[in-house]
Amino acid sequence: MNSSDFLHAESPKTTPGCLNMRIPANPAEPSTVEEQLENAVEQFRAKQKQSDDTLVAWMQSNIKDIERATNAKDKKNKQKDLASYWGCGYYSDFLDRHCTGDLRNLLPDEQSRSASTVKESLPEPQRKEFLEHLQTAINRFYDEEDPEFKPIHLPEEYCVLLSIANGIRDIDIRRHGICGIDDISRSPLNKVVPEPEKLPCHRGYYQGWDIDVGFILGRGQPEHDNYLVYAYCARKEVTQYGKKRTGGEIEPHERVWRWRLFYREHCRDRNFVFPMIFELIVDWRSWYQEWYNRS
Repeated sequence: MNSSDFLHAESPKTTPGCLNMRIPANPAEPSTVEEQLENAVEQFRAKQKQSDDTLVAWMQSNIKDIERATNAKDKKNKQKDLASYWGCGYYSDFLDRHCTGDLRNLLPDEQSRSASTVKESLPEPQRKEFLEHLQTAINRFYDEEDPEFKPIHLPEEYCVLLSIANGIRDIDIRRHGICGIDDISRSPLNKVVPEPEKLPCHRGYYQGWDIDVGFILGRGQPEHDNYLVYAYCARKEVTQYGKKRTGGEIEPHERVWRWRLFYREHCRDRNFVFPMIFELIVDWRSWYQEWYNRS
């Protein structure tokens, strides 16, 4: 995709840019943002492995219990417990959804588990090209003839993250499809940056979130219920789509225009109607990393 695919335009709101930011190549001179994100990625790897190990141990124990069950009733109860833990009402549903054949096929090997949580960063030319196209894409919705327009710049932490890792994904093997930050080489920009009203977090205006523009970091299944979106937004009593309907009192820091992350999982519980909102990638990552124990 070429940057000419998008109209060059600007916005009246502005944030610090990152396309021309020098990302230190020498580990002896890291920026504060880079240090934070490097630590966050390493913590993510460690926490994911800890969660994986905990689940695998639990699974191994329960599989042995099922195999050792002394009677049909005992075995049926253990099968029901296992199905419930994996989000299924019946053991037959669990087998249809997650397993064909031996239950031990569910347990990933060490190599596949360690390789699937964090992807290595892409070469700088490829990252730079992607970010330049993304920068153009998020500003294509504005009237370039307006003399007051200034471009909305990409969030610095996202640019730095891509120099460290090309994607972070939760591999909770109980719930296939939980989204994270996708590999940018598999992210066509015409789908990553839709019109603001077509962003999956668009309904945030019910709570007063006025979303000016945004881009999709990742999607799971089903896509409309499982997403991570970076949105340039502020919270108001009246948005461009109407009055705030719910969500409680607006905090002073929520009124500030800035980039925020909107995250939603379809499978958490029936009260999880609106997405969770995080101020920074490191905040989201801190919650997201420990899937086995989080609530």
